[in-house]
Amino acid sequence: MSINWADRTGKPVFEVPKADGRGMRAVNKNDAMKNGWLGRTTSILKVIANWTIQEYQIEQVLKWAYSNKPQPEDSEDDYVRHGKAGGMNHAGERARRGTEIHEEMEQWLNGITELKGAATESTFEPTDHVAKNVVKSLLMLFEEIGPKEIVSEYNFARPDLGYAGTCDIYLVDNQDRIWIIDLKNTKTDGMSKPYESWIWQLGAYFLALSKPEEDRKPPVFAQLVFDQDSGDGWEFWLTPTGKYRKGSEDHVCYFNAGTEDNCLTVEIPGVYLYTQEESEGGVRKFEKMLGLWKDLIGYDPAEWEGGES
Repeated sequence: MSINWADRTGKPVFEVPKADGRGMRAVNKNDAMKNGWLGRTTSILKVIANWTIQEYQIEQVLKWAYSNKPQPEDSEDDYVRHGKAGGMNHAGERARRGTEIHEEMEQWLNGITELKGAATESTFEPTDHVAKNVVKSLLMLFEEIGPKEIVSEYNFARPDLGYAGTCDIYLVDNQDRIWIIDLKNTKTDGMSKPYESWIWQLGAYFLALSKPEEDRKPPVFAQLVFDQDSGDGWEFWLTPTGKYRKGSEDHVCYFNAGTEDNCLTVEIPGVYLYTQEESEGGVRKFEKMLGLWKDLIGYDPAEWEGGES
C-alpha cells in the first residue's frame, strides 16, 4: 500500500537519506514508525476511495469504446488494449488539467498583495479560463465575508488523532470564523449533489480543525466546483429544466449585487456551502476509515511515544 506521510507538524515528508549517505530514497512505514510520522488524508481516504477511482477509469474506457467503434482489421485483443490505453490517457489528461488549474490558483493566492474584498489584487493573473472564473467567484466571496487572513495549501496536523493533511485554502473572515475551501474541477453536467468522496475528505478536515477547546465557531466548509471543460461554476441550485432545486438554499452563498435601495442578491457561481449535518456525517465516516487504515498498516501514529521528530 503506497502511503503519503507528514511529520508531526503537518509538513509532508517524501524522502529520507539513504543509509550509506548517497542520495535519498522514498519514505516507508518503518521510517514513519521510528519518527512518529502521520498518515496524510489522501492515503487514508484511499482505503475506500479506490473503488470510486476504478469506477471513473472504467467509465473513461467505455467512453473511448463508444467513440471508437471496432474496425474490421482489429482483433479482439488489439481493440481491448487500445481501449484501455485510450481511456487511461483521457483520464490522465484530465488529471493533468486539474493540476494546472490548481497551480494557477495557488500562484494567484500567493500573489495577493492586499485583501480588499472584491478589489483584492494579485501579482499573478491566471491565463486558464477555468482559473479565471474561479478567481471571479472568490472575489465575490471575499466581498461578502471580508477575509483578514488567507493561506494557500494549508498544512494541518493532529498527532493526537494520527493524521495530517493539506487543504486548498484556509481563510479567516472579518468575524474571526475559519473557512476551509476546497477546489474541484470536474464534469458538472448532471451533478445534483457533491460526490460522496468529497464529503469524506470534508470530514477529515472538519475533525482535524474543529477543536472543542477553542472559543470560536465551528469552521465553515465550502467547495469551489467548476466544469473543467466550459469553466462554468456548478449551478447546483438549478434542475436540468432550469427550475430552482428544492433544499438547495442551505448550500448557496449569496452575493449582494444591488444597492442599499435595491438589495439584489445573486448566487455565487460554483460555491457550495456544507451544512453542519453534512460535516458531522463526513466525520463519522472518516473516523471509520481512519480506524480501518490503522488496522491495515499495523501502526497508529497517535500511540507513538518517541521524542520529537
